[in-house]
Amino acid sequence: MIEKEIEVTAATDLNYLERKNIQLRGEIQCLNDRIAGLVKENDTLKREATIRKVIVKAIDAIRNIWNSIKTKIVSKAIPENSQKLE
Repeated sequence: MIEKEIEVTAATDLNYLERKNIQLRGEIQCLNDRIAGLVKENDTLKREATIRKVIVKAIDAIRNIWNSIKTKIVSKAIPENSQKLE
């Protein structure tokens, strides 16, 4: 009689451990999926940040060129106007 009780208890423990193992594997897979998603999101954010930096640099360069052209136009226009006034 004692042997049967031990066998039932051992079998129950094994079934519990097997179910727990399956549950933990599922949780590990979920965590791996979340990590993969975060890595992908991080790569996307890095790419977006790089693109924004390039765009800001391009806009600054265009603004500097425009200001330079404006300054040259104004500096050429002022002497012409001052000569006409004389």
